[in-house]
Amino acid sequence: MLEQLHVKDLALIEDVWLDFSAGMTVMTGETGAGKTALVGALKLLVGERADSSAVRSGAAEALVEGMFKDAGTEVLVKRRVGADGRSRCVIDDEMASVSALGERIGPLVDLHGQHDHQALLRPATHVGYLDRWIGETAVAALSVYRTALDGYRGAVERLAELEEASRSAASELDRLTLMVDDIARVDPRAGEDSELEAGLPALLHAERLAEAA
Repeated sequence: MLEQLHVKDLALIEDVWLDFSAGMTVMTGETGAGKTALVGALKLLVGERADSSAVRSGAAEALVEGMFKDAGTEVLVKRRVGADGRSRCVIDDEMASVSALGERIGPLVDLHGQHDHQALLRPATHVGYLDRWIGETAVAALSVYRTALDGYRGAVERLAELEEASRSAASELDRLTLMVDDIARVDPRAGEDSELEAGLPALLHAERLAEAA
């Protein structure tokens, strides 16, 4: 369910916030009021192609934000489209790809209209429809699954960190082993450093001593 929509500098829209409640919402207006622009904003949030020509004249970029509720969880998504054609997506304060945006929000929005593809034709939406048809049992199972998935992903990240630490430790061990081998080849004697320091002045003045001799 779409709970809130924020559109800024998109087509004719300068800056507008819309709050939605449960049930049906109807928006009407004369030609040029911005109805099509709002639909275009929703299309951006479901991962459709961004067109820089849709950025409001004089603006550096267009911004569309949407707050959705999915199985009791709020999801905040943002899509920025620059006048230079660059597009950036954010899902719950984390950068995301356009395809990831479509996969996450696409199943929550069904756009009906001429030439618009229908959600029923997208296999990725079928599981969501089945979950909603099953009801609370599916919602509870989905919550358990997501918790387990988050735990798994956290474990994978931790494993990667430990493996990297292990590789770093192995590299440091190799470096220290080489140093020990070098020292062993030199085979230093106790007190040798004092002898070398005592002979250093003679070495520094070796040329003068040779000339004097």
